[in-house]
Amino acid sequence: MAVHTSAPVARSDRRTRSAASLFAAFVGVCGAVTVLPVASADPPPSGQHTVTFQITGAGDVFSAIPDPGTPVYPKSSTTWVPTPWSQTVQTSGGQYLALNWTDHTGTHDCAILVDGHRVALTEHQPGRCAYQMPG
Repeated sequence: MAVHTSAPVARSDRRTRSAASLFAAFVGVCGAVTVLPVASADPPPSGQHTVTFQITGAGDVFSAIPDPGTPVYPKSSTTWVPTPWSQTVQTSGGQYLALNWTDHTGTHDCAILVDGHRVALTEHQPGRCAYQMPG
């Protein structure tokens, strides 16, 4: 009868071997692992800017009215526009951007982002914020 002896394996070595064995089994069962490229957003057309209107805070508002953009009104008289809320539009330079809302529940504030960057608002009060884009 043959007796096999081996040196004790350190715990970290066993974990590494176990992880490597599991990965090898996964690749064996599923085939090669494919890494897909991350899709990137297309830049806006020349002269166009991506504008994001945001209403921050918890609760809801009666309506959210971005300009330019698509106004959002409640679906019925018992449901309201949940916050936080945002809408993204494409627009040209020189536009006066405005966001109006009427609080229902909670405390809200707003932000306007142009091409992904938060801008310093030219008008900022409860229920309204605005920004004059450079021409």
